[in-house]
Amino acid sequence: MLRLVGLAKSRLQPPTPETASARAHYDPARRAYAVTGHQQRSFQAEFLGDPEHPAWRPALVMEDRKLDRPAIVLNGRKRVEGRHFRPGVVLGDKGDKTVIWINEIIKERTALTIKWSEEK
Repeated sequence: MLRLVGLAKSRLQPPTPETASARAHYDPARRAYAVTGHQQRSFQAEFLGDPEHPAWRPALVMEDRKLDRPAIVLNGRKRVEGRHFRPGVVLGDKGDKTVIWINEIIKERTALTIKWSEEK
């Protein structure tokens, strides 16, 4: 039962991402964070998570980007693709989008960095 409460909180009151490298907001229709306006080869954000505002296995949609093998770092620890996160590319109505699903439950302030070397 407690697991469902945490999942519901993550959908209804997700943590706010603070970022200076792009614009990011939670999109409840997609149940994902939409990221736009990123011009560099990386994206940095801090999720202001807490027990009342958790992010259960969040997804990020990198709008208008087709990233080749992104690297994820959470709180200074590099994550392994396939085990800790999974990226994918979908064709959107305004171009390609990279979707990154992170296999983590964020219940505290968490620093996130996504880096990529080049775009396909």
